[in-house]
Amino acid sequence: MSEQLLSVIKDLISRAGETPLPVIALTDEEVAALDGDLAGQGLVPLPWLDGKDKASRELACQVALRGLAARRLVAPLGPEGGRAEGGEVGSEFVALRDDLRAVLAMRRSAQAVVFALRESDGRMRLVYLGTSGALEEAISPGGLHGFTVVARAAAAERLAAFADPGAAAVASPEPGRETGPRVLALADIAGGAELPAVADARSVTMVTRLVFGSTAGEQRLTVYAKEAGVVVACPAEAGGEPALRFAEVTPSGLRERLAGLLSIQEPPAQFRDQP
Repeated sequence: MSEQLLSVIKDLISRAGETPLPVIALTDEEVAALDGDLAGQGLVPLPWLDGKDKASRELACQVALRGLAARRLVAPLGPEGGRAEGGEVGSEFVALRDDLRAVLAMRRSAQAVVFALRESDGRMRLVYLGTSGALEEAISPGGLHGFTVVARAAAAERLAAFADPGAAAVASPEPGRETGPRVLALADIAGGAELPAVADARSVTMVTRLVFGSTAGEQRLTVYAKEAGVVVACPAEAGGEPALRFAEVTPSGLRERLAGLLSIQEPPAQFRDQP
């Protein structure tokens, strides 16, 4: 990465500070065009575009690239590096806007990414983690991608709000309610064992953390938000067999667990028992 591009990224992160900084919103086809992936399906979900066939994808991306050039977000280049005649967009282009260049670079140079899917409404949230900052990509079911630069502390807070959209987590559980952790073997779950507090969940969010270049594999947890209360399920062991551990969490407990996934360092194998 060039020193100039590093400077652009540092400038964007410094402007964000402790307050989340919305940068830009792009459509599925604009994201694919900027990624140079006009026909294939890449790693980032593209809800609207992924439903199209190859020819339709290519056409949509070509049109999107022309629109980006018309908005002066990219500059079309000719075969010798000059501007193409008539304003036509060639096969090569360079981002004009520094903030857009920084966003693309932060996505491509991330050391880890946390992906959250809220199954109740199909909305997704990706948080790209780098050494000096984090980039949040919010994806709507219609294929609109909103990019926001956030500080690590703010990223955990925002991800918690995404996983618990109704602010259902309670600071003090109701008297008499069973709130202690419960561990269920995956074999028992597959056999039909009742999952704690899942039947009445209003929102279910799957959260996955992937570290690029690491052999540690993925770390996952699931957030069940009820009318009153939030339960987090994470991998565990029961008698040496794979299992899931269910525990009700407070608002701070939810943020703590998500903050653990938003760290460049490997999160602990087991979360603490207390909520």
